[in-house]
Amino acid sequence: MTTTVPMTITTTVPLGADDLACLACGQVVPAPHTERVDFDGWHRATRDNPRPPAARTITLTRCDRCRKVHDRAATRLDAYPRVQAHMGSRSIGLHRVEAALNALDAIRRDLPIHTDGSLRLLIEHMTATGVAARWASRFSPVRTKDARDAEAASQPWGHLTDWQWTDLRKAFAGLLNARVERPLRYGPPIGGGCMLCGVGTISALPSQAAGLWTPATASPTAIGGRPTPERLASYLCPTCERAREEIGAIGPTTMERSIMLHLDVRRRSLTATELVGLVGWLASGVDEPNARAWQHVPNIESLANELSG
Repeated sequence: MTTTVPMTITTTVPLGADDLACLACGQVVPAPHTERVDFDGWHRATRDNPRPPAARTITLTRCDRCRKVHDRAATRLDAYPRVQAHMGSRSIGLHRVEAALNALDAIRRDLPIHTDGSLRLLIEHMTATGVAARWASRFSPVRTKDARDAEAASQPWGHLTDWQWTDLRKAFAGLLNARVERPLRYGPPIGGGCMLCGVGTISALPSQAAGLWTPATASPTAIGGRPTPERLASYLCPTCERAREEIGAIGPTTMERSIMLHLDVRRRSLTATELVGLVGWLASGVDEPNARAWQHVPNIESLANELSG
């Protein structure tokens, strides 16, 4: 069987004495320049040259079209402060949104952004390919073999290889699929319920279902069961897995933290009386999974009312 391998030919042209290349689409931007951005590109070590020269700075700019993309990225990010907060800083968020919009611009596509979720999906699906597609990525953080300071793309995005065009289109297709996804209910891979809270299914988008349930093991006594030589093996729902990560191991304190998280109360601890008889679902002897977290605990409803009051 013959396999067709995409060509990797790129088209570049020499820069004039005062010209700069656009850091995104790569095309020639004649002087004067209202913006200059410096990038440090490190040469990759090779067998023949294990100690390549130190970083060399290259100065790039933005063409008018890519400047508008940059401004649009800033506007969209500012419109959704929760997404910006999730990114950690505005500069990081702006970089990711701009790169995602660069990817859409390269394939001449656009999508409306009306919610936090739609902006998060754009970042999740398009940022990585957008960063890789930008002209600046030829120089930083590591220079590619054919990256030359005195060149630019012969036309906007003309430097992209067939592989990169394919990656951009695949990323866009993934984004379109994610935007029309609807949540479904997913249970543990082996059936039953969560080892601790016993909940039987979790609502999630199909694209997020793969890592929804986390495998876990514990001794029966650690979750309130009778001593046996065999360890229990099952799965944790996302909330109980978060409790385990916060505490560090499965035990009474993790179950306590799980209840706090599931009930969404501010208190972080239960009294000794409230903890009496607390048993994880897998050690409780209950056969059917819970419709609601910790439903197998007899006093869970009164405890929820007390903690929330």
